[in-house]
Amino acid sequence: MKLINNFFTVIFFFLCAKISAQGIDKLYVGMPDALHPTLTSQQRLELIEYAKAGQNDTTLNRYKKPVFLLKLDTLHQHLMMKNSGSTSFEMKVLDANSNEPMIAIIRTVCAPICHSLIEFYDFKWNRLPVTFHYPQATDWLDLEKAQKTEEGVETFQKILKYTFVSLSFQEEGQIVMAFNNSIDFLSDEDKKLVFPCMNTAPLLFQWSDLKWIREK
Repeated sequence: MKLINNFFTVIFFFLCAKISAQGIDKLYVGMPDALHPTLTSQQRLELIEYAKAGQNDTTLNRYKKPVFLLKLDTLHQHLMMKNSGSTSFEMKVLDANSNEPMIAIIRTVCAPICHSLIEFYDFKWNRLPVTFHYPQATDWLDLEKAQKTEEGVETFQKILKYTFVSLSFQEEGQIVMAFNNSIDFLSDEDKKLVFPCMNTAPLLFQWSDLKWIREK
């Protein structure tokens, strides 16, 4: 019995060490520079360690511009960075329902309308063929309200032909929130027409059964 208890104790500590070694902070520091080129690995390490010590959550990037660590959540494996006034970087570890979880990265650029790109990697930083279907601007359209207008649904669909979506991870769980920024692209006249028929809440996408499923 003592031998069995010792065995499970060793396994437990092995698993704890493995999880610790793959934490969001260490993954961020060890990621290829090409995936976050504004900071070197050493700069990322210093930023993380200073933030953990409660000393500083800001550093200067390669171009001597300030970079801010907005969130470091080692419990939910979630990190958020503000790279500049117009760009941000977000990273989260997700359970891939397999032997190893995967890393999801969101990059957002506001120039001036915000739009995001999401990518997925394994723990060796190989790109994974995971598909995320971006919602269209019309997905936020309240069809019932649009049908009751004088213009009709087709008019709204033509106005909303361009889509700009920013993404962010929900704090808990494996959910991506999609925010519609397409209205910012419209003229003041079209905004006034469309806005009363648009939903403003983000669309939610749940990672389940190895695919992203939009919540209803």
